[in-house]
Amino acid sequence: MTIESTATANSRVDLYVERRQERRAVYLRSRRDAAVLASLALAWGCALAPLTATMARQRRLLSSETAQSASAQKRRRAVATAASGADERLARLAQVTEVRSRRRAWAATVAEMAALSSSDICLDSARFEARDGETEMRIEGSAMSIMAANSFIARLSRSPRFTRVGLTDTSPDVAFGRGSVHFVASGKLGCELGGGAALEE
Repeated sequence: MTIESTATANSRVDLYVERRQERRAVYLRSRRDAAVLASLALAWGCALAPLTATMARQRRLLSSETAQSASAQKRRRAVATAASGADERLARLAQVTEVRSRRRAWAATVAEMAALSSSDICLDSARFEARDGETEMRIEGSAMSIMAANSFIARLSRSPRFTRVGLTDTSPDVAFGRGSVHFVASGKLGCELGGGAALEE
């Protein structure tokens, strides 16, 4: 073996040892870096754990408040629906009460007019119309005489249910009999009937 070949072999051995040492150094550095990263991750985990727990509690509270808010909204809608239904029922009840009151007033007015009439009076029509807070009255009929018509109007005027009653027109009524008259009277009611209406006889 020559000196040159021996030197070459030694150089290869040295190169192998150097590569091995480099790989070992790289391996040690990687292990050290991994340990450092693990330590950093653990430190960050420990530092963020309270914040994570707080966020989780906040999420639970928000979810609970959202559910409570939705439940409250449902209750409010249910209450509003019930209130609307109650308002509608009250409105219908008020309408029914008003209609009943009007019917009672109509019945009382017609009964009063019939009681004040007599056998020598024949009413053809009676119309009542509400205007400007008052109820105007117009009566048409026939009487055996002008005196009978005036007497009927006087009886109406004395009743508290009728006011300012007077004859507005008279004409002979041959069909009703000799000396009879057809009369038209107008006036106002002393009570409100509500709404415009007419009675025809």
